[in-house]
Amino acid sequence: MYLKTITSNLHKNLVIYYLILAGFLIRLIFASFPGFHVDTDTFFAWSVRAFDLGLANFYSKDVWTNYTPGMIYLFYILGAIRELFSISDQYFYFVLKIPSILSDLVLSYLIYSVLQRIVSKRLALYGLAFCLFNPVLIFNASIWGAYDGFMTLFLFLSVYYLAHKKLLLASLFFGISILVKPQAIAIAPVFGLWLLKNFSINNAVKLSLPGFLAIIFLSVPFFPSDPFLGFFNLFVQMAQDYKGNSLFAYNLWGIFGFWIDDGVSLGFLSYRVWGLLLMTAFWVYFFVLFWKKKTIDVFILATLGFLAFFFLPTRVHERYLFSAIPFLILVSIYLKNRVLVISTVLLSLLHTVNLYYVYIYYNEFYLKLPKTLYIPGFYEGLESYGKILSGISTLIFAIIIITISRIVIKRKHEHN
Repeated sequence: MYLKTITSNLHKNLVIYYLILAGFLIRLIFASFPGFHVDTDTFFAWSVRAFDLGLANFYSKDVWTNYTPGMIYLFYILGAIRELFSISDQYFYFVLKIPSILSDLVLSYLIYSVLQRIVSKRLALYGLAFCLFNPVLIFNASIWGAYDGFMTLFLFLSVYYLAHKKLLLASLFFGISILVKPQAIAIAPVFGLWLLKNFSINNAVKLSLPGFLAIIFLSVPFFPSDPFLGFFNLFVQMAQDYKGNSLFAYNLWGIFGFWIDDGVSLGFLSYRVWGLLLMTAFWVYFFVLFWKKKTIDVFILATLGFLAFFFLPTRVHERYLFSAIPFLILVSIYLKNRVLVISTVLLSLLHTVNLYYVYIYYNEFYLKLPKTLYIPGFYEGLESYGKILSGISTLIFAIIIITISRIVIKRKHEHN
């Protein structure tokens, strides 16, 4: 019996290793495709600039350098690797994709680790496979060359430690997440609600101070003359870079069209104000819904936060939905809800299509690069039906919100 248990555990571990290896190899294969050059050319230049000039001289009013310090640290390391090993330009574009690929693998394993403590091993393995072979995760890191997975990894760790009431680590990883990408702020209300439900001065200090100090301390090398406000001024400046209603995102505002100035009126208010009101109403509703519960599920709340941040406000890029997908996979499986699982599959496919459209639009039409991934007819269809796809995507978002609301209400009644 003991030997049988050991053999079974070994077999399950081998399955995990084989799945992760397969996910890694698939990503390496797709990494050979050209990246999204608007981004990867910029990342290449910033890697060289950060290493050659040093962190203190990276930011400049004369050169577009609007990116947060967390990513510049990574670009500095990549620039150092390029210089140390004399990597050619062609191969360096490949190297730029490696951090995101590795982040995907670690994030997938962490999701499996959480699931295998809650559901059966089989379901946990389904969750692992869902992450490893999800077209969104593969396209985002291996083809596009984006770093959304890198940020999401830190955010997952932050939410994980919050769920386990390890507040110092939760705060630290949240601060690092914001340093990596500003859109990490999407789940700030999750921390706010948790703190309100568990308020004490001790908890408030633990949940705020480490993250704040991490942001300040890690920003100092970039802003030696303004160590306290340097990062926050950059944060505000980045928010002003794009002022469209939907920046090719298949969200609520994409139903009206893309890249419309969000200062334009829609009825008696501007797109911008409508977005802010909808976000406020969304969080008020879920604050009230969760308030009477003895404990709150921070993974569900984080999932809602990422979804709301993509679908409701303006100035949202197509890639902002990425962080919601791994959390949706986790939540839909441990809740064992078919509607959520199907919604996650459909949203993953729509998000992949959204990324594909933008990738082709810029790479192969705007920049006129070789048409390596262009599919005639399919791309033109996406161009014609962007508003409809935005509507379908928003409908799925509404279904997810309704489904989760019902689950939370049902649980509340059962506890009563």
